[in-house]
Amino acid sequence: MTRAVCGILTVWAFYLAWIDERLGIDHVIATTDASWKFISFLLVFFIFEELALLYFDLKYRSFSKALHLHHFFAFNGFFLAEYYNCGHYYAAKPFMLKAGTPFPVFVGVY
Repeated sequence: MTRAVCGILTVWAFYLAWIDERLGIDHVIATTDASWKFISFLLVFFIFEELALLYFDLKYRSFSKALHLHHFFAFNGFFLAEYYNCGHYYAAKPFMLKAGTPFPVFVGVY
């Protein structure tokens, strides 16, 4: 379920980074209503994913330090983009790279 939501957000990120011309004019300062909603969804998504990760870490008595650090830095980056009202273009681009993980499942690699 988490990967499905991630895939939907990837399509939205693709739209913001490559199709929406308003963010392409000024990569640093430009924001749109769609980019604000996107960043807000990402913040909630990373909170959900981190809580799910903590739940399964406790359930299976495991701990992935790298994955927790990844979520910590990603959440902080998106939070700062929303708080300072800038960099929404740069928030969408790396999320597309991060969200490339669900696509091998669709082509039958696994």
